[in-house]
Amino acid sequence: MSRRSNHSGHTDIKEGSLFCSIRGYLGAGCGRFFFILLIRRKGFKEPHNIGGMTTVVEPFDSGVKYRCKWLVLVWVITASLLGTLFPTCSEGASLLYLKGKEIEAEGNKKLETACHLLGLNLETIKLGDMELKGLLPGMVSGDRVRAVLVDRAIFNKLTPEEFWVAMSKIGVNAPVLIMGLDRDASPVLLKEWTKGAVIGIDKRSGIAGKRFYRFSGPRELCSEFSGQDIALESDGSRLSLVLANESFVKAESVVEYCPGGDGACAPVLAKFRWREQDIFLEAALVSGRNYAETGNMGETLLDMAVLLIFLKYAFGVSAWHGSSDFANLTIDDPWLVEPYGNLSYAGLVEHAKRENFHTTIGFIPWNYDRSEPKVVELLNRNLDRISLSVHGNDHDHKEFERYLGKSGEERNFTLSMEYSEKLRTALARMDELSRLTRLPYDKVMIFPYAIGSEGVLELLKRHGFLATVNGPHIPLGASIPREDPRWMRSVLTDFAGFPSFRRAPVYPKLASRQQIQILLDLLLDNPVIFGSHHDLFAEGMGAFDGVARFINRAQPQTKWVSLAEIARRWYLKRLRVDGDYDVIASSGEIIIENLEAQDRRYWVRKQEPLLPLVVSVNVDRKPIEFQRDGDWITFRVDVPARESRVVELVYDANQSAGPVDISKRNLRVLILRSLSDFRDMVLGRTEVGRLTVSIYYRTGLFRHPLLLSAIFLLIGPTMFFLLYLRKRKKTPKGYPNNRQDRTA
Repeated sequence: MSRRSNHSGHTDIKEGSLFCSIRGYLGAGCGRFFFILLIRRKGFKEPHNIGGMTTVVEPFDSGVKYRCKWLVLVWVITASLLGTLFPTCSEGASLLYLKGKEIEAEGNKKLETACHLLGLNLETIKLGDMELKGLLPGMVSGDRVRAVLVDRAIFNKLTPEEFWVAMSKIGVNAPVLIMGLDRDASPVLLKEWTKGAVIGIDKRSGIAGKRFYRFSGPRELCSEFSGQDIALESDGSRLSLVLANESFVKAESVVEYCPGGDGACAPVLAKFRWREQDIFLEAALVSGRNYAETGNMGETLLDMAVLLIFLKYAFGVSAWHGSSDFANLTIDDPWLVEPYGNLSYAGLVEHAKRENFHTTIGFIPWNYDRSEPKVVELLNRNLDRISLSVHGNDHDHKEFERYLGKSGEERNFTLSMEYSEKLRTALARMDELSRLTRLPYDKVMIFPYAIGSEGVLELLKRHGFLATVNGPHIPLGASIPREDPRWMRSVLTDFAGFPSFRRAPVYPKLASRQQIQILLDLLLDNPVIFGSHHDLFAEGMGAFDGVARFINRAQPQTKWVSLAEIARRWYLKRLRVDGDYDVIASSGEIIIENLEAQDRRYWVRKQEPLLPLVVSVNVDRKPIEFQRDGDWITFRVDVPARESRVVELVYDANQSAGPVDISKRNLRVLILRSLSDFRDMVLGRTEVGRLTVSIYYRTGLFRHPLLLSAIFLLIGPTMFFLLYLRKRKKTPKGYPNNRQDRTA
């Protein structure tokens, strides 16, 4: 039997989706109409089941029969015109999976996840002892198949001649992956399939802390993983392929397992070419264990990467891919003063230019009138390296942490108005900052401490924000199961139809787990965003250099840009079989760029709940037609060669207007911000002070302002006295009296 499923994560985008639906209804309507016409001509009075409904049908009289002839003619002409004017609805490319009945469902977990991430139609054919060549013809659309997977159960029953005869009958000429080979694989079939290049499967034990994966394939095959050695921290064994020293056909190692010590590396994924056909073989992760049972997250992600590498190679632009690779570093809290704690703006700009990265300052709007002219001038000269975004409003500890609810549900009106007023105040303060400094800012919210609930995300959309960027990027009160493939995407639009971008903490020395996550994000074209505070630079302004170098080596084409540019320019797209592109948009404002030498048509789909209502879709400020399909809207954008189009969604926001008070009259906030400045600009610059701050956060004292104030009243004078003694300390001749080389 054959099972067809779409793992794009979304309903397929069809050309002229409204007309595709109409044609479907016409087809069903015609069938039902002719069926009713037939039984009425027969004069049946018995109950009949029509379309799931039990109906008693009376015979026609002569007048009704005459009118039905004209109705039939109208149906036929209309259906013919729609078939002529609007072509067959387009679908994505397909992955053909030949699966043995012995393979359990859990063993397919990584395959289903990969298909969801890349938007592939999975054509699964489960076979027992029946012949493959007798099942395939008529069951698979060969012209859509871009890759074929063969599991180990089918491999052990199938000769290459039988396989290629079946593929030729359905017209499939695509890369083939024989996956999950274990030690039960027939050596005879291995040699026969590979023309003697692979002669067996071996089990290799590794040394804890020394074993690693080596991605030895070229960049056009391994993408960002090419040339990387990824350490595996745990002990364990791994199955690998045994290649022949001499053979008629030479197999190429793509991914190798290196056990550490004196053990030689052995391929776990190999590729060879036979008669213009690319054939890959993959050894199972652990003999007798599947994807879900390994218990090692790092190795599980690497095993997923091996499959994704093959699928991206086979499908290319027919799989979901980003418009580009984007990256960003965000630093929360600093206002524009030099230095701010351990952060030197001059040093940050110098290192950003040297290592090619971009930093966004999560600016607290409360600080709008505190900027130093020399810092403002520096930023205005280097807008390509440093930008500003909105970081809360007052940065109150519980500023947006109370639960507002889900999109569209009834809420606490008073709390909703309070949050709306905070957002209006934040934007008004940022506008005033821009007026005073001529510095632009991104309408992207970085929540203080924790992301708000889905209702708060809806308010962000109503107030014109482009996105939100946070550590945990799932809204308060919501959840996504850990096994859900959406966890592997760094952008979510499932909540209020508003893009929530994930950002990761910064570790100056990247562990293998962080390296794997970065490389997977780059492989999937996820935006790579990091977040930290001024204490990242406690040991010098070069703390981020190693991370930036790692990313730029893995993907030299990475675009380091502001958060607003990421929100506008990041979307997923895939080439359709009809030559157009499907697009999944995230933000309410996107820039679709066509870098090709020919005009392209883009069928855009964006998740949009009913509230707030989308009243218009504008392309370069001109309204276009759009259709609603449940919680999604769809529309078409035509982009000429080497040009771009700006798409903007206009919402019925219904927000209150009027003047906004941006003054700082709240005494509690004034005390809180003063204490925060003391924490960052005084305590944060000494080792003892940083230890104090660490205890302060780990014990949860920051959530108790009154107790916090009492503690600072006790330790404040002591810290000032220590700083006074430090300044009086003599320094060697020729050295400055402040911290040496803040940019080192």
